[in-house]
Amino acid sequence: MKNYYMKENTNKLRCYYNLHKHCLSVQHMTPKGWRVKEHVKEIYLKNVTFKVYEAGRQRVLKEKRKGVHAYVIGEEYGSIKMKGYTKIRYNPYLCGYFYDDDLNPVTVASYCHINNKTILC
Repeated sequence: MKNYYMKENTNKLRCYYNLHKHCLSVQHMTPKGWRVKEHVKEIYLKNVTFKVYEAGRQRVLKEKRKGVHAYVIGEEYGSIKMKGYTKIRYNPYLCGYFYDDDLNPVTVASYCHINNKTILC
């Protein structure tokens, strides 16, 4: 039997907003790559990384069609009470990265709450 090695930490999840189901798609790493684990309305993550794949973004800009190329990656965490949160956004036509209200790049966060299209850190 062939031995498979995980490419990343197995407790990491990768989330994106699913336009067809109008909810979050949550992926986990398998030996064959990222696979959808579940669909949820909201999720809490810790040790968060915001990732934009530039090739996918360029395809969106060229074709003027939406395609999944931006993810919030982290470890699932129980609900937390957040004080003084920052709203994080992503628009491929405006910036090639996730950003805050002042258009400053956001690449990591300790904790994050995603509720449909709203990202709070």
